[in-house]
Amino acid sequence: MKNWISVLFVLMAMTVVLSGCKEEKKRGSAVAASNVKNVKLTFLNAPKSKITYGDTLKVQLDFDDESPAHEVVIKTDRGSVPFQQIDSLVYTVPTVLMGGGYHGVRAEIILADSTAIRGSSSLRVLLPAAPSEWGYRSIETFPHDRQAYTQGLIYHDGTLFESTGRYGKSDIRQVNLQTGEVIQKNNIEEDFFAEGLAVYKNMLYQLTWRENTVLVHDLETLKRENSFNFSLGNGEGWGLCFNGEHFIFSDGSADIIFVDPENWTEERRIRVFDHQGDVRSLNELEFVGGKIYANMLNDSRIAVIDPKTGAIA
Repeated sequence: MKNWISVLFVLMAMTVVLSGCKEEKKRGSAVAASNVKNVKLTFLNAPKSKITYGDTLKVQLDFDDESPAHEVVIKTDRGSVPFQQIDSLVYTVPTVLMGGGYHGVRAEIILADSTAIRGSSSLRVLLPAAPSEWGYRSIETFPHDRQAYTQGLIYHDGTLFESTGRYGKSDIRQVNLQTGEVIQKNNIEEDFFAEGLAVYKNMLYQLTWRENTVLVHDLETLKRENSFNFSLGNGEGWGLCFNGEHFIFSDGSADIIFVDPENWTEERRIRVFDHQGDVRSLNELEFVGGKIYANMLNDSRIAVIDPKTGAIA
């Protein structure tokens, strides 16, 4: 029964949050085009630049200079990955070490005369099949303030805590779940657009959208106790939850970042992906039963995410 209640609350929370999502944002590619193209990258076992997650990628490098290669460096847009040389200018790497989704792959060859030549290509690491889609049934409904532009929602010790957004209308509030009554609330400054919300050490941590600021409130009184700047992801704050060890943070992209709760630095990140590629616009987050639940902006579905790999479960 406890597990059913947890899943029900996640579905309820995500439904409410979907009704209060922010305006759509346009995003460009994460990989810049290379300005030097005299190294050709060929993915030998990735037709149409697609490969199944779990397979080992094989890439061949070709260049038209007579000088021999002295050093070869291959990276992706997510940093260094352990490519292994298996033949002259042929390299492999397990895709589980790369991670799923879109990759920009760049190669640099240092020739014997110290000349550097470069090239780039792109690749998608995909799940072998479409994830299964779950249904749901509504068990109970509760009243809720229709004027609240919900961005973060927590059910903690029998009480609902809510972060509402919009400039000039943001607040943090404690709500009686059964009646919808606002027990107490604290208005947020007009130049903040409040976002995701999580509990840590009896404090409520509230994200802001484009202000690079975390607001910290007392769990009992909602009084502001602290605020600080963060530098994570693309700089925007969307969703937030806590898994018992890390804050889990989204910025509206396909990346989810695990954050040290004491100093708010990035510990690691995952790229969320499915059988087609990156799953973007990840918004409000919940952590239940060892999985991350995320609603997606302008989408009626909720993504269930493996927190180790980023794969849609």
